[in-house]
Amino acid sequence: MIKKILVTLSVILSGVSFYVIVGKYNVSWTSWCWVSFAPYMLIAAVAMIVNNRLLQTIFVPSLLFYGAGTLLAEPIKFQYSYAHISPVVMILMSIYIIFTQLIRLRVLRIIFGLLVGIILFLVVHLVRPNFLDKEDLKNISFRENTLLYNYSKIQ
Repeated sequence: MIKKILVTLSVILSGVSFYVIVGKYNVSWTSWCWVSFAPYMLIAAVAMIVNNRLLQTIFVPSLLFYGAGTLLAEPIKFQYSYAHISPVVMILMSIYIIFTQLIRLRVLRIIFGLLVGIILFLVVHLVRPNFLDKEDLKNISFRENTLLYNYSKIQ
């Protein structure tokens, strides 16, 4: 039951992220994959659907980094509550994945998956600047700053 809820929430939130970044900001889908953390959530959800426990464990470091990092970076106020839904789901997915592995006593699989996940995470972050479209990045940052500025003026 918990697995179905987490998978459903992550697919919905990834779809909303895709719609906003690609649809509203007119950014290419490849830039969405490099800029947003939603693809990590989507891949982890697909791994949960197909029950691939190793792939789930590989994405735990990315889910924890983006989930906890976003919660720590965004101010915890009611006006920013929409920004905390995805990170909370990512942290809950990570806890669920680790907990289900520990119940099955798959300690070596957890250690191997986390090590591969950390290496993959570092490699992705090292090569990310080479694949980002600079125009898309400017478009996203300008629009986000404008939206946040206009939103704070209304309040």
